[in-house]
Amino acid sequence: MDSKKPLTVTAVITTHDRVGLLKRAVESVLSQDYEALDLLVVDDASSDGTQRYMTRLAAENGRVTYLRIPPEETKGSNHARNAGIRAAKGELVAFLDDDDVWLPGKITAQVAFFERHPSAGAVSCDWYEVYCFGKKQYRYKRNFSFSRGRNEFFITTYMGVTSGMLVRKEILESIGGFDEQLPAKQEYELSCRIAMACSIGFLRRPLFEYYHYDTGACISSSAGKHIAAREHIENKYAERLAQFTPEQKKRFDAFMTKDLAYRRLMSGDRKSYRQTVRPVLGSFGIKEKAVWLLSFVMGYSTLIRGKAALKAFREKYGGQ
Repeated sequence: MDSKKPLTVTAVITTHDRVGLLKRAVESVLSQDYEALDLLVVDDASSDGTQRYMTRLAAENGRVTYLRIPPEETKGSNHARNAGIRAAKGELVAFLDDDDVWLPGKITAQVAFFERHPSAGAVSCDWYEVYCFGKKQYRYKRNFSFSRGRNEFFITTYMGVTSGMLVRKEILESIGGFDEQLPAKQEYELSCRIAMACSIGFLRRPLFEYYHYDTGACISSSAGKHIAAREHIENKYAERLAQFTPEQKKRFDAFMTKDLAYRRLMSGDRKSYRQTVRPVLGSFGIKEKAVWLLSFVMGYSTLIRGKAALKAFREKYGGQ
């Protein structure tokens, strides 16, 4: 009989004034079939009933810990995530955004990876994109792709998005957690430092749902944050970015620009979208170029509906 102790995992959810969505996220954690799992919810000064809900849940369930940051101490989502890392009891730390959902078996599958690869420091996975327009939802598998190689993690993050990450706590502590000066692109920047610190695995199966909501005003205001985040990242890693080949520089610029353009398309500002994406359009392949041109013609919501329908057709009939 194998007496080896299972790896312990802490799920960290940070939240602010979204108790309805938080309940769904919490349930997806507590319904996982991995036993050595506890949940830590970091409440960043919510005023909507989150404190009442979490206080009761923590009292009823010994696997749940509630940490509240009072209004006078709030310093943003990265500060809240770092508070969660410090307070985590597990050897491994998993993150879940309060509006996302883990699918059954996520943690079991990712811990199994660590058991097969004990030298690995982190693992992530594929996911389903879920776009919400009023009461309508459009869901499809994200075809996440990246290339391995020197400095490639700056161009296509090896970790995807926060809700897919499972990382050794000692790695997170050694690299200093999330950068609290970043106004956006936090998960991307963290994954770059993780990639510089250890080996990373990636499971080619969707293990969570990543939600997008039709909140144009918020998305529009976030465009400025993404511009500031890019400047911060380029200054912080100037020495590393100087090592890029000309081809990598071109792809890095396209990667950063596409992210900003996407935000502007979501906000409904097609003019700014066109102005943003035009300088890098020439670096796209034919298929990708067609998608971005269609994005401008069709608009964000119509594009998502069409993309979801096409994905569903391909999954049903085995197309590529």
